[in-house]
Parts: sequence; structure tokens; C-alpha cells
Amino acid sequence: METPRYLEFPIRKDCLGDHKMAFISGPRQVGKTTMALHLAKKFSSHLYCNWDDFDFRKKWAKSPSRIMSSLSEKGCLILDEIHKAPHWKNAIKGLYDLHHKQNYIIVTGSAKLDTYKRGGDSLMGRYFHFRLHPYSLGELHSPQKIKTPHSLKVFLKNPNVHSEKNLINLQQNLIRYSGFPQPYGKQTTRHLLMWQKSRLDQIVHEDLRDLTRIQELSQIDLLIALLPERVGSLLSLKSLAEDLEVSQPTIKTWLGQLEKVFFHYSIRPFSKNQARAIKKTPKIYLWDWSLLKNQGKLLENFTSSHLLKAIDYWNQLGYGNFSLHYYQDKEKREVDFILNKDNMPWLALEVKNSELEPASNLKYFIKKWPSIIGVQLIEKPNFYRYYKNERIHVISMANFLAELP
Repeated sequence: METPRYLEFPIRKDCLGDHKMAFISGPRQVGKTTMALHLAKKFSSHLYCNWDDFDFRKKWAKSPSRIMSSLSEKGCLILDEIHKAPHWKNAIKGLYDLHHKQNYIIVTGSAKLDTYKRGGDSLMGRYFHFRLHPYSLGELHSPQKIKTPHSLKVFLKNPNVHSEKNLINLQQNLIRYSGFPQPYGKQTTRHLLMWQKSRLDQIVHEDLRDLTRIQELSQIDLLIALLPERVGSLLSLKSLAEDLEVSQPTIKTWLGQLEKVFFHYSIRPFSKNQARAIKKTPKIYLWDWSLLKNQGKLLENFTSSHLLKAIDYWNQLGYGNFSLHYYQDKEKREVDFILNKDNMPWLALEVKNSELEPASNLKYFIKKWPSIIGVQLIEKPNFYRYYKNERIHVISMANFLAELP
């Protein structure tokens, strides 16, 4: 029996249960179709349609509404990659308005579903959007446990850090084989390398081809090869432009397109002035952290992916308005991650290999914000110490990350 993914219950209860469409985006091969089928099988009937299928494209061109006729009442229609279709929003709006009281609709896509917005009538109020992430420690270790911002604060007041061996093994396997279901399930280096090559080929030569008019796909391959060494550092468009012998605006465009097809994601600096922060230099991290060879960058990327998954989950389910940032001031004091809640710093987090004493930059930032939670993650297993004067929790990475969704 397939284990339900972490988003299945809220999608079934809060979205489909309220007769809204479920829009599910996320990286290629993260498990969107599998989850959608798992959800749809709970209904009286279901139909899976993929835009890449030629026969479906012909039927859709003739009459999108007729496709629904093969479903019984309370049946579910899955539309995969439908955002590639011309005028897809208006067509889906028509389907929803005619059938939402009798049937359910799930829309999935391996590019951001807002990428293809080109005007037209709005779907606002007719759907909830969910972004599916790779496996995380929390999802694999305790999938039935509801992990909220409040439960994380409760955990830090009385943490249990006597990790069973299973938790440490889970972390090691996730770090090594990624959180994508296929390579994580196989857990062999040979399969991982084959899967990585296949996924990158699909991102560049299928997803980017369908999304953009970029002709220089061979140079995109080179850009992808250069990005892992830039993870966790301030992103220099000038350096990348020089390496690839193209202009900085071209690099910026390519990076934007790669982000839309979920090769990497960006985090912006923390600032009281959000408009100013948007203009500042971002940092990038990869959706597939297993591409990284540097251990320090790998652990930082692994942590950022868990944090991004948590804030997406909390935002989608209404636990607040969260965002993920890094901190750097004019004196070059830097903190790896700042989680904002409702535009105010809520948690500051630093990733270290083995340092048990709180980092000076983290202590400096905590002093500026009396209500913020301070956390320093270390690789050392089964460790926890609270520095009361500095208000900083130093804790084993596995224990803390397992408390996130």
C-alpha cells in the first residue's frame, strides 16, 4: 500500500472537500502524479489526462467539457501539464463552473503554474494552490504527526534528543540520495547518477523548451554545471556572465527560467524594508541537494530545503504568513536563515558542522530582536544545549529538522 504524502489529507479535506480545484506544482519527478492518482482513487471514478498525450490534445481541442462526460457523479479529473495548453485558464474555469458541484478537478504541473499566465479571466476563488516538496526528515520519520509553528516552539521548550538509530539513518540516506521518491527508494549510487542525468536532460530539453524561446540550450547545460558551487553564496551575475561569455541580463533571464522549472530556488536578504530587499543580491539553493559535493554547502542546502517546505506548508494551510531569508549587514555579519512570520523575524538559524558554542553573528542578531527564536544546528547526534543568556538553542540537525513538516 502506498504511503500518503504529507499534503494528501489537507488537499482532500480543505480543498476538494470544499469543492475547490487543487493546483499541485513542484519539481519534475517529485511525486505529483502519484499523489494526484492516490487522491483521485478515493472518488467514485477518476480520469487521468496528460497534455503530452497527442490523443488527449485532440479531444481537448474539440471540447474540454466532453472529457468530463466519462466521469460518474463525484468523479475526479486529473489534468497533468495542462498549463501548456493555449488559453488553459479559461477552459478550466468553464469546466469548473459547469461541473464543480458534481465532480472534482486536480491540476498538476512541473513548472510554476503561474508561469503561463497571459491575462484572461481569473480563477481566483476557484482553487487552492499547493507546492509539493521532496521527502524530508519530518515526513519520513513521523508522517502522522501534525507539525505546526506552535508544535516547533513546544518541542524547543523540552526537546527529546535521544535519537533512535532510524532517525540518523534517515538523515544520512536523504542527504546522500536526495528527497526525490525514485532515487531515495532505490538508494544506489549508480541509479542516483542515472536519475540525475535523466532529470537534468528533461529540465533543459523538455521543460525549458516548452516554456521559453531559449535557443542556447547547450549553454544552459553549462550554467547548470556552474550553479552547485554557487549554492549558499551571494549570487554574482557578473561572474556567471564572464564564465559563459554572455551578458548579465541574459544570465538573469536564464536563472529566472531555471527557477520556474524548479532547478533551483532563491532566498532574499532579510530587511525591514521589503522593497529594498527584493533589489538586493539573492542566494540560490538546489531542489536536488544530492548534486552538491561540498559538505558544508550540502548541509546548508539540506536545511534550507526543509525550511522552505515548512513555510510553504504553513502558508498553504493558514498557520500564518511566513517567508525565508538570509541576513547580512554592512559589516558582513551573516546568519544563514531568518524565518519571518507576518513580516517580522520569528526564527534565526545557523548551520554549523560541530561548533557547540553559539556563533557570534547569530548572537548579534538575536540581541536585536527580543522575541526571536535562536537555533544553531550541528551534525553531532543526540545533542542539545540551551544558552539562556544568548537565547539560543544548539541542537542536533536531525532532531530539529524532524520536527518540521
